[in-house]
Amino acid sequence: MWSWRWSWRRVKHRTKEASQRLCPAAWPPRAASAARMSWGGCAWQACRQSPDVLRQEQDCVCVELAQVPFGVQVEAGRSFVATEVRRRTLALGAEELGLGSGMGATGRGTAVDMSISEGPQAVLTVNIRRAKKKELTKLAQQQALQTAMERGRYSSLLAQIARAKTRKVEAAMIEQANRVLKTLQPKEGSFMTHKELAHLMKWRRVTCPDGAAEASVPCGLDEACPCNAGSAQPGELCLVMNDAVAVALKDVAPSHMPADQWLFKALVQAALHAPEGCVWKSGGKFLLSNEERNQSANAIVGVLERNNTESEAGKGVRALVSFTEQEYGYRVTAVQLNFHPNHKSSHKQHRDIYGAGQKGGINCTCSFMKCTGTVCYSLGSSRQVLCETITDARSKYQTCGEECQGMKTYKWMHSGSAMHFNAPWNNNHTHGIPPLDEPCGPRISIALLCA
Repeated sequence: MWSWRWSWRRVKHRTKEASQRLCPAAWPPRAASAARMSWGGCAWQACRQSPDVLRQEQDCVCVELAQVPFGVQVEAGRSFVATEVRRRTLALGAEELGLGSGMGATGRGTAVDMSISEGPQAVLTVNIRRAKKKELTKLAQQQALQTAMERGRYSSLLAQIARAKTRKVEAAMIEQANRVLKTLQPKEGSFMTHKELAHLMKWRRVTCPDGAAEASVPCGLDEACPCNAGSAQPGELCLVMNDAVAVALKDVAPSHMPADQWLFKALVQAALHAPEGCVWKSGGKFLLSNEERNQSANAIVGVLERNNTESEAGKGVRALVSFTEQEYGYRVTAVQLNFHPNHKSSHKQHRDIYGAGQKGGINCTCSFMKCTGTVCYSLGSSRQVLCETITDARSKYQTCGEECQGMKTYKWMHSGSAMHFNAPWNNNHTHGIPPLDEPCGPRISIALLCA
């Protein structure tokens, strides 16, 4: 014979508190009904069976329709909850959770802490409470991962697997998602093949137009528009510096070849040695990263040095990171390698992600920390950078009217140059690479996000 009891502790809903310790047979229907009403539809059920059946057909607790098995073992067995190797677990339940535009989840849910004691007189202890924000984030990520597995889209599932690892989703679920991923193939056109890389990303295709000069287009609605002032607050910084790559690579680049050309070729070779799919389409351009699309500095260098720890691409990027940290007093936290094969490629207008709660898009897999600046190095063909004022809640610019056009500034970045801007400028402006009407050759940009 065996027996077990519930221990229901620290139940809190709004201003009411209750503490009860009941066995299932003694739990009156009203109490069970009140618990379900107070906790957003939590349903509890337990089927009392003989020990022999328990070892095979486990009892369960249902939380928001999710079953959590448990068992009370006799003789040499061991009591468990959730799995046969656990004596405690956490169950989460919620509806309509969303990950929003940041790294946390939105919505409300219920958390149930469960533990079971040893022996034939085992006690199953259940503590019901409001779920914490980090618990809801984990649950929302589990739901997103499950949805991605059901939809069967390679890029979305790959992104959700990477995010699940950072949000401590159960390893078993991540492994299941990886098995599903191996059965899928990237969509045609969603990455640059090795054949396309070898054909399009050749240095001999690099172009540099004549007469390239900075140009500004002020707001035409009102000449006195604050956007035309050139800056919205003291301390803004945005500079384009020519020959920055040559200075940064003076100790690693060979003397027989310009530093920008040397690093361009080295990065293309590294991309050719990476598995197909590692140069993947993001908006109007392509990004080089590892299979998990991790763009931390260590992850990017790891891709470049995967087949050769002494690779020229790895040496070059390491030198750029070291130079940037010494020159500007920053700490580089992320590296983005942008591949622009021709004039059709582009990078949409955007702010760089400087806040820990931001993300780069629905499939963004990166974990960001608070940053203070960006340094972007350009290799290959010359391209224009469009810098545009913005008048939203984060910006210090004041609009001149509902139809304010803002001020647009076109800066040229030639091969070997670098663009440096800080957080105040980033708050008040967007930047991007517009597509060109005239044909142009390939370009690679190396954007370093700095704290």
